[in-house]
Parts: sequence; C-alpha cells; structure tokens
Amino acid sequence: MYRKMIVYDRTAQDFLCYLDGELRDRKPTYVEAEQYLNKLVYTLLTRPATETERQAAIDISKRLSDKHQPT
Repeated sequence: MYRKMIVYDRTAQDFLCYLDGELRDRKPTYVEAEQYLNKLVYTLLTRPATETERQAAIDISKRLSDKHQPT
C-alpha cells in the first residue's frame, strides 16, 4: 500500500504532501493536502496495469501456487 504523510512547513506556512517518502506537492491547507494525496492514491490504484506489472503479478502467482503444490 501507499504511505501518505502531511507535514506543516512553518517557514512557508503550507503543508508538504509526501507519498512513500517522496515530496509530491505543497498545499495551503491540511484539507487540500489530504484531498490531493487521496486523489493521487486513487489514481494510482485505479489505473490500468502496464504489461511489465501484469507479467510480474503472473510470475508471483505462479511461484506461490508452485510452492503450495503437494509433492
């Protein structure tokens, strides 16, 4: 899953939006920062998988099913 973090910057008096430890944006209010991160995560979770991601998921699934096969 994704880790979201919002940090108040006292110098700039705004909120830093981090996703998985990476600064993604700055917002003037906490609510706007929260909405931005929620929308970003939603977009990432609902986008179509790339061919590489699809193949990786298939490979992992095969390895897991091979592990649980009776010998």
